[in-house]
Amino acid sequence: MTDQGKTGNARIDRLGETYARRCAVALVELDRLCSGHAAGMPEIVALKMKIGTTDQMRTLVIVSALDEEGGPMVAFHDGMSPSEALVGAVNRILNHDIKWKEDQYGR
Repeated sequence: MTDQGKTGNARIDRLGETYARRCAVALVELDRLCSGHAAGMPEIVALKMKIGTTDQMRTLVIVSALDEEGGPMVAFHDGMSPSEALVGAVNRILNHDIKWKEDQYGR
């Protein structure tokens, strides 16, 4: 009997474990970003996901935050799956690689 989630193919199993670790690390980092313990980072106040459909398979993550003066900002990141989109958004925030814009609707 094999473990749940194991395919019997060691390479595929390792890839799955690596992806699971990436997701877990991103969630821990997201907790840190949202708890205010991330110096020099915008204060994350909301995350929204627009899940892909059969017509548009990509998932869009919309990140709302406050800048140092409390002004609303927004950033976007997409990915093929919800987990990929969320992990990518978190990594781009951490790497200061996400493009923040003034959130004109957040005022």
